[in-house]
Amino acid sequence: MTKLFKVSLLVFIFLSIIFLPPKAFAKSYSIDTVQIDARVSEDGSMNVKERRSYNFSGDYSYAYEYVYKFPDQEKSPGRTAPYLLSNFKVCETGGVKNSCYQELAETQIDLDNPKNNPTDSFFVVDQGTRYYIQWNYSAQSEMKYFEISYDVVNAVTLHSDVAELYWQFIGSEWEMPQKDILVSLSFSNSINGNDLKAWAHGPLEGEVAISESVNEPIVSFQVPRVSVGEFVEARVLMPKVNFSDGATGNGDRATIQAQEETYIKETINGKKKAAVLQKVFLVIIFGIFALIVFRFIKQVKLFLKYGKDDPLPKVNAPGTLWEPPSDIDPAQIEQLISGTKNLTPKAFTATVLSLVQDRYFKFVRSDQKQGLFTKNYKYYLEPFNPKQSYLITPVKTISSIQQSIMNFLLEKVGLEKVIAEGKERDVISLDSIVSWSQTHQMESQKFFKSLKETTLKENLSEGYFNQDSHNNKSKANGGIIIGLSILLLLISFTVAPAIFSSFGGDFSYVSIILVSGFFGFLGIVLGSIVALMGEFGEKRTPKGSEEAAEWLAFGKHMRNYKKTAKYEIDSIVIWEKYLVYGTLLGVSAKALSQLPIKFTEADAMIVSSYWGGRILSTDGSVSGLNDLSSAINSVTTVISSINQSATSSYGASGSGSSGGFSGGGGGGGGGGGGGAG
Repeated sequence: MTKLFKVSLLVFIFLSIIFLPPKAFAKSYSIDTVQIDARVSEDGSMNVKERRSYNFSGDYSYAYEYVYKFPDQEKSPGRTAPYLLSNFKVCETGGVKNSCYQELAETQIDLDNPKNNPTDSFFVVDQGTRYYIQWNYSAQSEMKYFEISYDVVNAVTLHSDVAELYWQFIGSEWEMPQKDILVSLSFSNSINGNDLKAWAHGPLEGEVAISESVNEPIVSFQVPRVSVGEFVEARVLMPKVNFSDGATGNGDRATIQAQEETYIKETINGKKKAAVLQKVFLVIIFGIFALIVFRFIKQVKLFLKYGKDDPLPKVNAPGTLWEPPSDIDPAQIEQLISGTKNLTPKAFTATVLSLVQDRYFKFVRSDQKQGLFTKNYKYYLEPFNPKQSYLITPVKTISSIQQSIMNFLLEKVGLEKVIAEGKERDVISLDSIVSWSQTHQMESQKFFKSLKETTLKENLSEGYFNQDSHNNKSKANGGIIIGLSILLLLISFTVAPAIFSSFGGDFSYVSIILVSGFFGFLGIVLGSIVALMGEFGEKRTPKGSEEAAEWLAFGKHMRNYKKTAKYEIDSIVIWEKYLVYGTLLGVSAKALSQLPIKFTEADAMIVSSYWGGRILSTDGSVSGLNDLSSAINSVTTVISSINQSATSSYGASGSGSSGGFSGGGGGGGGGGGGGAG
């Protein structure tokens, strides 16, 4: 695979991991439903019951919530008096257990180690600016239903001509999103529903409504989801005469309504801007994707013109050849068959064998078996030395591919002196090839990369690959497509949220996330396809197609051992070709070493001299080749491992009315956050 394809694959995996749902991880929880019932009394107090369903995945033992005392003065809340809370209770309801927890005394609280507090207990700490509530339980991948209740002693603010409830039922500092929220606000002091005016601040998908019942009105606030950093805030105006007590305020009805009208106007303007911006984003997104599609189509056309191979010709009716069709280098064959410049370790191993076949090396075997637990013969490659006498000397001109591998063996792995076959020799141990490659992985990878280029150059110069296709291969570049796709993903998950959040409200940009995210992932797929087309951009010439077809036919024959085994090989020339090319075409060295042979005494002498075997008798049989096959396989395995390591309306007024949430706000009492551990 190309680096570009690997990078695109890593990006795809990385983004997939980022956006996995929380349940995919070992420990997580969610708040699936929130129901809050609040009741305002004549004395200006408010009783609050918060019911939340926690869906735990993993082991959890405590949860907490905190509520702020002081309203945010920067938001002009109309009061300075702190909100006073009392009568806290924590109960577990709606599940297997239905009971209330025991409140701990101050001396029993371990605030520094929250898990150390007793199960089925809770405590409240006044921390000056806020009330901190914690409760302990035992949960192991299960649902829990908790009810937190308390009284807000001075919830109502009495202004000059109106009474006001301004309260954040869900604060902005919760550590997890909350879903399916319903807040119901009722009154115990006979307030007429037509005298109520209600607004809500928070996610714009929310809705505030006043029930149609005039005598027993209920103000409801409903939100499908509150994300981290968002809040749900209620603001309700009531007749002042209905309250005997409350905190002193410094505002009036006109000021409050003007403030809310400002929030509404800002929200409307923000929505208009968001709608325009959403259209601009969608135009940009579709424009970028159009460029991606245009680029992809252009790349496909280039590939079809220059890179797509014609079908391979049919060699013969059975589709098999019993003998190798030519004597080109094994690495060239592998590139021709795959139609790419990629090489596998089999090409390296087969080329080493071809160097022995062409007499530039010979295999020699240790005199004794070696090993601590399992004893085997050790095998070495001995290079041709013109000062010594040989049965056969090299006659074939060495190819550039063979020369590259020979240089690697002699200059990188290096020679060592050993006693083998009765005398001292300068040799390359097959074990040394393994150990050197393992300890010099970067250099090994660099060599194998250069070997691909050397082989491709040979195939081009000999007319097996089309030179025009090779020249145009570089144009098949998926980098631009993948770059544009990553830009789409950045727009979806980074740019759009940052810009839309600057409006100060939860303006929906779901369509941007969905469209941009989908196009981004699709673009990465298209870019990866282009990168793969670049891998297969080398086009065979008619000569190359014929050569590839013939080698595939020979490979089919080589893999059919049940038929092959019936016939003894009596020619060392054929046997050596079977050994070299069979190794390349996926036949195991062990299977090749077990081919039935019947050589002349002269050929058996050559096998013994060059392939590390031993003559058994004058009938031409040879032993020891099975041990050699094991040594060859070890080299192939190590090289393989090295290569693999390097790839609406707003507000509500009067009974029966309803409207949407607005932005702004933030001046109400309460709020805060919560979490679990």
